[in-house]
Amino acid sequence: MHILIVDDEPPAARRVQRLIQEHFQEPVESLKILHGVEPAIYYLQEHPVDLVFLDLEIAENSGFDLLQSAARGSFHTIIVSGHPEGALQAFDHEVVDFVTKPVNPERFKKALERLRNAGSSRGVQRKSISLPVDDGTAIVDIDNIEFVRSDGNYCVLETYDNRQFRIRKSLAQMERELGSMFLRIHKSCIVREADIVHILSASNNTFLAELRSKKRLPLSRSVREDLRSGHP
Repeated sequence: MHILIVDDEPPAARRVQRLIQEHFQEPVESLKILHGVEPAIYYLQEHPVDLVFLDLEIAENSGFDLLQSAARGSFHTIIVSGHPEGALQAFDHEVVDFVTKPVNPERFKKALERLRNAGSSRGVQRKSISLPVDDGTAIVDIDNIEFVRSDGNYCVLETYDNRQFRIRKSLAQMERELGSMFLRIHKSCIVREADIVHILSASNNTFLAELRSKKRLPLSRSVREDLRSGHP
């Protein structure tokens, strides 16, 4: 589980961190604390997370600014706020729960129970992802992504409608972000597993995966064996 806490009050953020350490049942792979909306938006563009604990009043900004800019469905959110009047609007954004400050440990545990009931025990199945582009942020539906290939220090994401996005992310980052529907078939590419229709031999004892679109991508020997045995 990758977690982000966004709160401009360091003591409040540290309290949430302590409660996570005391009561969170799933393994926490990373936990980041940020004290502003804008840094959090930039962080989310580069680091996929499963869960955000979000204050609503952050300096001159609103936590809703983050929810509106993020890819819908890309993470679960628990609001931690001293402004209960924001609860109705928060639930319009499909947050998991709204916990008022000062945070009561029993109330916090109840929020975590709601999170588990939301199906987050193994992370979030994202519906879309946010991609940093030259003029801001592009939100791309995962259902529209065909494959991702590496290009030096960048990745190139290709969609079914023939759009390309060149982004400064590693292939490993993209693999984590896209989830289990995609398969790393080579050190240089990730594809939607269901799109692989043929395994082809190529020159120098190498292999290619042919997709439904007739596009061909390099396929490693080990993944070829896994696909042939039915255990990708």
